[in-house]
Amino acid sequence: MYEYYASEGKNPLPFAFAELIDNALTATNENDGPRNIDVRMYLNDTPDKCMVCVLDNGRGMSSVELNNWAIYRLSKFSERRREDPDTDDEQTRSQNRQTEDYPRFLNSDISYFGVGGKAAIFFIGQSAKMISKRSSTADVHELSISKDEFERRERDNEAIYKGFIHNRQAGDTSHVTQNDENMVKLLQEELGQESFTHVVITGIKEEHIQYLKEDFNRWCTQLVHIYHYYLHGPEGNNPHQTSNARPGSPFNHISITISHYNRGKLIQRRNLRDIDDDMQSRFILSSAEAFDFKARVDGGALVEGTLRYHPFLYNKETYPMDNTNWYSASGDGSDDESEYIPKDRPARGNRPIFECYWNGRLIPYTALDELEWCGLPKRAGNMPAECFNRLSGVLWTNDKFQVSTNKLTFLDLGVRLKEKNTYFERIVSGQTQRVNIQRKFQEWLRECHEKHDKQVMFKGFKDCFTRSEVTSKKHQYPWCSFKTILWEGKKFSAGQLVRTTRTNPIIYGTIKHFLLFGFHEGDVFATGGEMVLVQEPSMLYNEEKTVPLSKLDRSVTDRVLFRGMEDEEGKLPHSLLVAWPDGNEVTPGCKIPAGGVIGDVQVQLVNKREEELTKLPSSTSQPAKKFMIEQILIKRESSGAESRIVCHISQHNKQWSHWFHKIDAMRDIGTYFLVLQAVIGESGATDFGGKPLPSVKIKFQVVEGSPAKFSIGLMEAPCRIGVPFSIPLQLRDKFNQLCGPDTSLIPQVKASGLDLSWEGVQAKNGLLYVKNVTASGKVLSTQDFILKVTIPDFQDATQKLRVRMLPGAIHSIRVAQFLAGPITVENGDPISLDVELLDKAGNPTMEKGAKITCKFVGRPGLPVYRAQCSQSGTTQLTGKPLLMKNMSKTAVKLTARVDLEGISRKVEPREHPVEVTAGTRPHYLNVKYRKDGKDITLVDGEEIECVVGESVTDLVYAIWDEGRRQLPFSPSLLSRIVINWQSKPDRELLSRGYLPEVKAPTKVGDSKFCKVDINDTKGLSFSFTVKPLVGDPHQLKCICKGSKKVRLDEFYDGAVEVHVTDSYGNSLKRLPQRALSKLKVEAPGLDQRALEIKNLPSIGFGVGKIRFKATDIGPRDVTVEYEEFRDSFKLTVEPGQAAHLQLLHYAPNDVIHLNKGDQLPRPLQLQICDSNGNPCQESSAVASLQAPAALKLKNVSNTVKSQKNGKIDFGKPQVLGEWSRYELSITAMIGKKKLAGPKLFVLIEADNNKPSSLEVDYKKNWTYIVGEIMPDFKVRVLSEAGTVVADLPSQCVFMRQWKPASSQQAKPPPSAFSWVVDVGSQPDDEPNCFYFRYRKAPEKAGFHHIVFEGNFEGVRVHSGLIAANVQPGAPHSLAAERSPSTLSVSNTPQPQKRCLVSSLKLNLKDKFGNTTGQNINGQVKVSLYGRDSTMVIPILSDNRSNMTFPMKSGVVNLSNIQLQQGTPGNDGCEYVMKVEVDSGTRGVQESVEPYLQPFMFYNDAKKQERMVALTRERDECRLIINKYDQIFADSQEVHDTLKGEVKKVEQKESMMKGKLKGLGVPHTAMLSLDSVNETLKLCEQAKHSIHSAPRRACQLKRYASSDPDVLGKVAHLAEVDDDTIAWVLSWHLMGEMDCVITKTTAKAKEVHATCRGSQQVLPIDSIFTKNLPNWNSQLPHERIPHLRQTWTPTGNPIHARHLLKFSKEEKDCQLLFRMILGDTIIFDSLNDATDYRKRVVQYTSCPTLLTREGDRMRSSGKFGGFQNRAPPLERLRGTIFGAPVSTKYQQTLKQIELLNQLVGIVSEKEGAISQLVDHGNQMNSGKSQEQRREMAETKERLVQVEAKLKGATKETSHPPAPIPMETLDPRQPPQGSNRRSPRAQTRDPRLLKDRTGARRAPRESPSPKRRR
Repeated sequence: MYEYYASEGKNPLPFAFAELIDNALTATNENDGPRNIDVRMYLNDTPDKCMVCVLDNGRGMSSVELNNWAIYRLSKFSERRREDPDTDDEQTRSQNRQTEDYPRFLNSDISYFGVGGKAAIFFIGQSAKMISKRSSTADVHELSISKDEFERRERDNEAIYKGFIHNRQAGDTSHVTQNDENMVKLLQEELGQESFTHVVITGIKEEHIQYLKEDFNRWCTQLVHIYHYYLHGPEGNNPHQTSNARPGSPFNHISITISHYNRGKLIQRRNLRDIDDDMQSRFILSSAEAFDFKARVDGGALVEGTLRYHPFLYNKETYPMDNTNWYSASGDGSDDESEYIPKDRPARGNRPIFECYWNGRLIPYTALDELEWCGLPKRAGNMPAECFNRLSGVLWTNDKFQVSTNKLTFLDLGVRLKEKNTYFERIVSGQTQRVNIQRKFQEWLRECHEKHDKQVMFKGFKDCFTRSEVTSKKHQYPWCSFKTILWEGKKFSAGQLVRTTRTNPIIYGTIKHFLLFGFHEGDVFATGGEMVLVQEPSMLYNEEKTVPLSKLDRSVTDRVLFRGMEDEEGKLPHSLLVAWPDGNEVTPGCKIPAGGVIGDVQVQLVNKREEELTKLPSSTSQPAKKFMIEQILIKRESSGAESRIVCHISQHNKQWSHWFHKIDAMRDIGTYFLVLQAVIGESGATDFGGKPLPSVKIKFQVVEGSPAKFSIGLMEAPCRIGVPFSIPLQLRDKFNQLCGPDTSLIPQVKASGLDLSWEGVQAKNGLLYVKNVTASGKVLSTQDFILKVTIPDFQDATQKLRVRMLPGAIHSIRVAQFLAGPITVENGDPISLDVELLDKAGNPTMEKGAKITCKFVGRPGLPVYRAQCSQSGTTQLTGKPLLMKNMSKTAVKLTARVDLEGISRKVEPREHPVEVTAGTRPHYLNVKYRKDGKDITLVDGEEIECVVGESVTDLVYAIWDEGRRQLPFSPSLLSRIVINWQSKPDRELLSRGYLPEVKAPTKVGDSKFCKVDINDTKGLSFSFTVKPLVGDPHQLKCICKGSKKVRLDEFYDGAVEVHVTDSYGNSLKRLPQRALSKLKVEAPGLDQRALEIKNLPSIGFGVGKIRFKATDIGPRDVTVEYEEFRDSFKLTVEPGQAAHLQLLHYAPNDVIHLNKGDQLPRPLQLQICDSNGNPCQESSAVASLQAPAALKLKNVSNTVKSQKNGKIDFGKPQVLGEWSRYELSITAMIGKKKLAGPKLFVLIEADNNKPSSLEVDYKKNWTYIVGEIMPDFKVRVLSEAGTVVADLPSQCVFMRQWKPASSQQAKPPPSAFSWVVDVGSQPDDEPNCFYFRYRKAPEKAGFHHIVFEGNFEGVRVHSGLIAANVQPGAPHSLAAERSPSTLSVSNTPQPQKRCLVSSLKLNLKDKFGNTTGQNINGQVKVSLYGRDSTMVIPILSDNRSNMTFPMKSGVVNLSNIQLQQGTPGNDGCEYVMKVEVDSGTRGVQESVEPYLQPFMFYNDAKKQERMVALTRERDECRLIINKYDQIFADSQEVHDTLKGEVKKVEQKESMMKGKLKGLGVPHTAMLSLDSVNETLKLCEQAKHSIHSAPRRACQLKRYASSDPDVLGKVAHLAEVDDDTIAWVLSWHLMGEMDCVITKTTAKAKEVHATCRGSQQVLPIDSIFTKNLPNWNSQLPHERIPHLRQTWTPTGNPIHARHLLKFSKEEKDCQLLFRMILGDTIIFDSLNDATDYRKRVVQYTSCPTLLTREGDRMRSSGKFGGFQNRAPPLERLRGTIFGAPVSTKYQQTLKQIELLNQLVGIVSEKEGAISQLVDHGNQMNSGKSQEQRREMAETKERLVQVEAKLKGATKETSHPPAPIPMETLDPRQPPQGSNRRSPRAQTRDPRLLKDRTGARRAPRESPSPKRRR
């Protein structure tokens, strides 16, 4: 059953669903209406409750059919099927469907073999229910099958396919548990359905659940691919289908829906027809044309097929990328996979052409690569091969072809299509055509290529023109030219050399431009075009060719092009062949003597093949031009200019080609050029086709002839006797041109008074020299002589020259003393000699540099005398005395030899005997010493050996003279003796012939030089050296040659020498033979196998190849032992090569739970480590942090460089992104080496404590009335997770209300009203909710916006906008739109003077001045009354006392109200016109205040006019005064408010400075904002320095995990201040330090499983706390009253747990250390601990005691020994409690916090003071002063006006009453004025806000607090 879905590397789950959908399609085939197939997946978090349902509205199954379905492999054609007598059997229905003609064989007959449904069910889950109902019956048949039950029956040999079919009513759920809600709902859906089949699968496998959830869209797309043509019809998903295409599919009403539910909630739903990214849809949409065909196979088998062409467009293939992986395995009929992965298939790749459908359903594992007629032909022709790779296709077959039972593979499709009897037909417009299918296909493919492919890109548009040479006129215009084309990645440009293909002949040419027919601008793609070539070589053809682009050879190489061009160029003139028939040949560089001849020249012009050319090659019928040869003789002058001497032109002759006669008389010497140039015809052109014609240019020289004359050149003067000199002779030829020297000539030389001799002639520097002429004879110091030179047979054969002669060179030496006899001198005396120099002729002479020396021969070491001669040639020789060594009594005979130095010539020296006699001064010193009882005589400079530190004794000496006579030790002699090893020698010891003893040095290499000197003129001395010898072995000494550092797992780069030394540290040079075996080298972690020990001559031992493996890094003591001697040396073990990155604060693959905008809880730091995990100090690494694009990291650099200690610090990045899981990866580069770091996962979760929005609850249908109470608002603060955030301060939430300028204004303006939350709560209030009750609506009607805001530590959240339509209140009064000033009328005949109101509009107003009464209609009454009852009331027109006017929608229009002419009235009195609402008006519930308008009545019109003017002036004055009063009052109120704010800020500043002063911040650091910022900067620096200062840290590797349930290792949970306490406690808890502490046992098990049991784990919840001591419990002695009162212990006892500090999870850490430390106490010393225990155990038990010295006394009383003594600190290997950050750090943090607050306060203070100053300046500004002055002037004018009015009214009997102020409201400017009131211009917005809030505070509720 399960091999059905076996497939390599692919999930077969979609194919299992396809089997169930196949059954549903078959079941719904006979539906008249919609065919609905619904796949529902109920995938809950609990796998047991997961369920998959496949529902259809098909015909259903009877009990018999349901029984047949349940039998495995019971095909619908099987004879074993039971037949239902009430219905047709499935076989009959299937046969009926086969007889019908379905397009693309979409007959829905795809449920065949009785296998797929059961296999699919048991592949998806473990059990299933089959629920079905036929329309003909009311019962529902339900069958349950189970995989486990089938297997049990098979094991028990029971009948497998049997079961119970349950019949029930539709919708009956009695047999289902009510907990199964999904099943209950499914059964209830049965009601109302005529027929259906429901397949309910349970026990879904867990691996399927994850796939179905995560890959929902993918496998839905795969199902669309399988049923594409059932869903979209026979033409597929083709939105461009035209009306003349095939008729639509009858199956368009098929609906297949996939739904995913979780806990009853719909998660996602897809209708397969809506999916348009399956491969068939993509093939159809991306194709340009289709080729339809049909194949007929024997046996009634039919195949319909289509081929689609996907063109190449705009530099890319349009063939869609494959999003399936179904064709990695070959299907039936496919060739080997390697055959359809050729290199020339870039579009389709290795995907086959044809997908195969059986009865309209995809068979996914079978695909045909190609058919025989549509494959790539063997001969390519003109069709590009890539066109065959742009095909996709589909094959539809009927059921005459066999498929596997799993419907994944065709069994015979490929074989049967290749049969000979199979024939193919083309389908055109739905009609079949018997044609040559292969030819038609290739024609269609070529048409597609030409029509649709856009694969040649034309670039570099030049112009558009007409081609007149084109024969077809309609194709002559337009043609566009381009510079470049791009064709399949290759670029061809103008000027490029190319070759054509498939042309006769093959053309080589240079591209001129490319041509494309049609109008084009800019770059364009096309499939073809033409190119214009300049045929090469141009000098041969000189014409252009137009060739189609298809003839362009794109595969030709540069090498082939080069060879082809060489062949073409071989036809052109190549070179000239030159011959010299009669001799006199001129060759390049030859020399011709003056008067020489250039011989006859014969020239031939040949090509590369050495064929002679006489004419110009031509490809046309015109006569060719002839070649001629030009001869030119050119001379080059010394200035560089060239001039022509000869020029000839020769035509060709058949016998001798081109011939030139000889050239005579070449007289002028110089450089010449003979040029032979090929030219064309008579024109003389020297180039052809832009290239020069062959030529020959011969360079030669004409030189001088033989000599015939001479002259004497210049000589070096003067000449010397006996010194050879030369005479230069200059030779010339007969043309008087200089000639070279001729050594065959023999000149003659003579001079009177001298004898001359010479040695012949010599050629040198172009002259002939008579060499080595020597003169002899007596001369004075200077004398002149005449010299004659003769050469026979020359013109002017003799030449004369005057020369000056000087004495000659030194020839001999004369010494005057040598002429007097033998010379005698005493040893030690000098000699003096007189010397003179003579030349060969005996003339005194001298030479520069000559020196005289005298050497004494006979004894070595004698002095040499030297002297410089004077100009006269004489000198005197003397020098040092003659001093002989080892002189005896017999005289010594020497020879004095005087010689000449400093000249090159040898002069015979002079020798003479000299006799030296012996002297009597001290000459010899004899020293002896005694060794081993024998006297040994020392030799001067001898070396004496002596053991280091010992002395040489018994040194005896004697002094002898030169004659071997011993001299006595006289005082004068003793006083001249000097000894270098003793500063003050013992004279008495010296007088006895003894020298002081000599002590040997203590170092072997330090020899002691001893010397005895006798101070005398001769300097007698004697010396010897005491050489120390090594003593006996005493100790070992190790010396490291090299650095003191070695890397882990690497050999030490230096060497170690081991010296065996004596007591003075001198190394023994020789050791015993077996000494090497006694040497031992030990160290922790030392690799003994690799260690190399050897003998070192003259040193001792050598230790090499030192390597440490698998050990901790740090200093190591290496111990060396030899016999009983021992020594050690230190090496520092450093980490090895960098190998990986290690997270410091996280574990690899750790998941960090964060909220959006949070920073990482700990720094993202990594350490570069070696392979053993040791940190490497690598500072050159560059690390990069990679994060997904959806995750944004802030406050971090993605690339950082490692620190010196090898750490990589990315800081604490802030993460921003959607709620999801993201992966962070880190890599580092060290040079070219890449280190892959661990990965981290960031899980951004919704923060339950972070406010995200505000939820407002209120009555939505509330009617807002101005000034009345609004509904109660209940506000909840929601977190990101949608939960209510608790414990938030109420002052952070407030309510904003404003009247918007437009309906789109969602943001409150600064002037918006603000209310804070109600104070206090009510009993029914919900927790964590904020209430706004009893808020009054605004007093102005209209739309108002309300929004609630919250500000939580910088996080601002808003609620949704609430739009409140505030309605006006009840009518309260009548008011005029435009209030007129005080009216005045007069009793005159003129109507206008008697008119009270010409036109006045009145509106009903509520008590807040809002227009109201839109629904009120009625009338108003107008009447007049006086201020006094005694006044006479005027009468209105028509003798009426009142008038009525209608009121519509609350509006009254008064018009034409006049007084009756001649009406009575009191002159100059004020009356009132009263307008009141009629009491019978509907909608008016309360009395409405009438509108009152005062007016003045006069009997005189002139008086009326005067009083009106005064009244108007008075009203204006009052208005101005009231206006300025209000301005100044508002300004003063703002000033007072600003002063109060400044005072409040100053109080806050003073309070903050007091807090900072208490933290140690000086007052001077807080004087100004700059000083505060500077202090803040210093505190930040101090914070950084304290935090980065080195402190004790635990080196134990952390357990990397960010899980909050994992606390970490014990060593990392606590910190200790004191170093000693940390050392002792760490040793005491050594067994617990590595234990990982977790909060829960479950987490401990998880850690244990992760570490595979290698890690200690302790869960906190497993600690038994009942018997644990309290954290603050007393010491044992304090719990005993007697000891507490009478005894004070020594040693400062304290509980060990009280010395611990915890940085996190303090409660859990205290519980942990209460358990592992108990009541452990720490003392100063062991004596204090023992005394304490001795006292305490008398009353109670004593806990474990520790001492600060490192001792431990257990609770049993045991102490001492190695187990109870703390090892040295370095032995702990870093496993020690770390040190906490100092308290100063916390103080600095508090200082920084308060300083930041102070900066804000100071800034606020400065802003407030600035506002106060600005406002004060504004109050005292010139504008304000001008307003005050204007106000004072207005007041004066008002007094005057009122006085005038008062005087005028005195004339009347009744003075006027005061004018009502409501008619003169200064707040409301007169209508028609466009000016804003000064109050509105200068009113401060904050003051307006406060006033408004105060005025509108509700009276019924507590006054809400206002928020600024």
